[in-house]
Amino acid sequence: GVGSILRFLVAEGVQKLTGGVFPWGILAVNLIGCFAIGLLGSLLTGPWLVDEKYQAFILVGLLGGLTTFSSYAFQTIDLARGDDFVIALCNFLMSNFLGFVAVWIGLRLAQEMY
Repeated sequence: GVGSILRFLVAEGVQKLTGGVFPWGILAVNLIGCFAIGLLGSLLTGPWLVDEKYQAFILVGLLGGLTTFSSYAFQTIDLARGDDFVIALCNFLMSNFLGFVAVWIGLRLAQEMY
């Protein structure tokens, strides 16, 4: 769907800009998705109180298609099986830590908005 198309465009664009072996495109998409789900998940169920079917469309459909955890996991394992274990470990640590930070920032921003 739309989220998957956005994932492809953003991931490819970021990867072309950064180059190299490290999967910056996937990391960027996951951080954007984590931030967005933190922000919108709070706003859509709180002050904006959007109907549940629209919440599901945005949070599950759009953002579910945008985030790429399965792609991230596959790519990280693939890096680890090759000669890029350090890059795989960095990707694992950064994606997990920064993903949680992005969700927290999104939640805090949403709280500041209402």
